[in-house]
Amino acid sequence: MTASMLYLPWVFLLGVCWGSFLHLCAVRIPKGLSIVLPPSHCPHCEVRLRAMDAIPLLGWLLIRGRCRSCATSVPIRYPLSELICGGLFVLIWGGYGLDWILLPYGVLLSLLFVGSIVDLDEQWIPDRCSYGAMGLGLLFSMGYPELHGEMEWIAALVESAIGLVAGGGLLFLVGWVGSWVLKREAMGFGDVKLLAGIGAFLGWEAVLFSVFGGAVLGLLGTFLCMLMGKRERAEAIPFGPYLSLGALVWIVWGLDLWAFYLSIAFPEAAL
Repeated sequence: MTASMLYLPWVFLLGVCWGSFLHLCAVRIPKGLSIVLPPSHCPHCEVRLRAMDAIPLLGWLLIRGRCRSCATSVPIRYPLSELICGGLFVLIWGGYGLDWILLPYGVLLSLLFVGSIVDLDEQWIPDRCSYGAMGLGLLFSMGYPELHGEMEWIAALVESAIGLVAGGGLLFLVGWVGSWVLKREAMGFGDVKLLAGIGAFLGWEAVLFSVFGGAVLGLLGTFLCMLMGKRERAEAIPFGPYLSLGALVWIVWGLDLWAFYLSIAFPEAAL
């Protein structure tokens, strides 16, 4: 067993705790509430949670999914979000270990995590997630040129800016064409800004991959929901979570998948 594998339980626990905070952000940001105060409390009776009940994952099990004060059901999405974030931490750690790249990737995935939850709940993406990804993507690219495979910060900044413009421009064009064909809004501007943020962090190749991967995952997800009777054909599809999933797949396996695609599309170049 490698040394990095020994840290996996702690990485998972860290991810679970961070997921609890991110879910709190996703719940409070749409309401215009502070993400710091007041402390965690029941949204129904507003009674403050006991310290033991606020422990990620364990707290929900201790209260058996119900508020101790008013017995209102606490949705399973709370521990599920924590569990998913813990799994994301393990996935990224397994791919990169203790490496500087964890910082920019962790920041991007945190913004995408919050934006995806809000998009699923409210059908819009907070600007602090999308604009935050754009600005931080440019800054991280200057601080870590290797994020774009470059050695100089100027070259990395150019790559980041190209990714930002490509992300926003591509999805804006797709939305415009879709609206013209369907005679109704086909793509929310929040998705456009979110993809621009993904491009700023990961570059134009990731933009193409996230759009294609997000579209495939979106179709599969929508089809499954329709089979289960949880969605009508005409209902709007929140695309932000699928773009985020596409970006996650790119972070973990993207370079290998891109090289595989190039070897098929341009076999003569591989010779």
